[in-house]
Amino acid sequence: MIEKITKLVFAILIFFCSSCLLMSDDAQAMTEEQAVTGFINPGLTAADKVNYLTFLLKNKISNELVQKLQKYLDVCEYPQVTAVSMLLMNNGVDAGDISKRILARLKSEDINTKNFIEISNLMFLPSSEKDFNESLKIVSGIYCDYLEKAQKNEDLNLLLENSNMFLFVAGNTERCFEVFSKKLQLEISRDTKLKMLELASDEHFKYLLSDNFISPLVFCSGSKEKELADASSKLLADITHIRDAGVDWRKWWDDNKDFKIAENARRIAPNKQMSSSDRYGALCQLLYNAKSRIDASDECYKVMTELINDNGIEFEYRIGLIQLLHSCSRVNDKLKDDFLKNFKDNLKDKGMRVFLVSWVEHVPELLDDNEIYAELETIVKSDKEERLTRGFAAYSLSAKPRDKKALAVMALKLLEGQKQDDFDRCARIAVIVLGKLTEKDLMEDVDGWKKAVSEMP
Repeated sequence: MIEKITKLVFAILIFFCSSCLLMSDDAQAMTEEQAVTGFINPGLTAADKVNYLTFLLKNKISNELVQKLQKYLDVCEYPQVTAVSMLLMNNGVDAGDISKRILARLKSEDINTKNFIEISNLMFLPSSEKDFNESLKIVSGIYCDYLEKAQKNEDLNLLLENSNMFLFVAGNTERCFEVFSKKLQLEISRDTKLKMLELASDEHFKYLLSDNFISPLVFCSGSKEKELADASSKLLADITHIRDAGVDWRKWWDDNKDFKIAENARRIAPNKQMSSSDRYGALCQLLYNAKSRIDASDECYKVMTELINDNGIEFEYRIGLIQLLHSCSRVNDKLKDDFLKNFKDNLKDKGMRVFLVSWVEHVPELLDDNEIYAELETIVKSDKEERLTRGFAAYSLSAKPRDKKALAVMALKLLEGQKQDDFDRCARIAVIVLGKLTEKDLMEDVDGWKKAVSEMP
């Protein structure tokens, strides 16, 4: 996640700075001190500062002037925050420090929605996972504040169309959907409500919805706007597991005001008459909100492990439950052995293998297990395995390689094993692995990769 946000942030910053350079390539010669003084001058407009900015983007400045820019970041107008941040990064200032300064301002100042959106990407500048999570928690709270006080469709849409919206919601899910539940019952536009419902229906969030979200959905299900009514009805069916066609949700709600999502989920999960998707969904509803309390004696935990090893259950749900079991094991040490056993057992299942092998990259601590690491190496080397599975195994091993050159040799064999004139997906994955291990970018140049691997220590 951090890597994706980092790429997005840099793309925005690079685009911004490239634009400045193109706009003002004829900046007059000046000293670095004159450039900084002019750039931070509050009496000049943004247009007046273009030459100063262009000079500073092309030249390094002294530590003393860097400190001036750092202080300026604490007080400058918000439209200038992006430019100042780029200048500081260009002069070696830690990105995490820049992010913290921006966060400090946001916590103490009241800014408009548009400015908040414009600088939201800068709140996730490259940082450690701990700093990232702390920043996310703070920014998500600020996002919910803006969401709650937004009255106009225009402001709500700005917040809902923000590229970081998914992250903001994930950082404070309970409060965010509490705000959504209130907004859905207000006189706001259909499109705005649909955006809220689209987010609430996402696989990552719909199983986290609380009982309080049912009433707003029932309200929207009676809308004269067919698209809004259909979206609400579908989400109600997903969280209640009531699949009857043409349900009158308002009448149902009048008769079932005491309905509880968790109690219903406990009935659905062990019921073999229900579909795999509903049983999976019920387990998610139970476990997403009880990760720290779940243990091996819990009935829903027993159902989960049964489904994981049931060959009659679709792969997508079995892999989802293994991922869920991993989430539980991270906060309950007693479940770690169960998780590893289930993972290893299913790694031997040819149908499950490609899914599990590709998932390891997201859980690199699995590679600390000697048995799992050895099994992945065996998969990469085996001509009997599907090429795609072998490619995924190599990619997962590259997350924590014990012997870079040995893995590079395996990846090179995968690249060489492609059919003539058929650069398949496995070959593309092999190129990515070779790039990570050798720190080179040779695309489809097989001879070039051979040389690069031979030169590895």
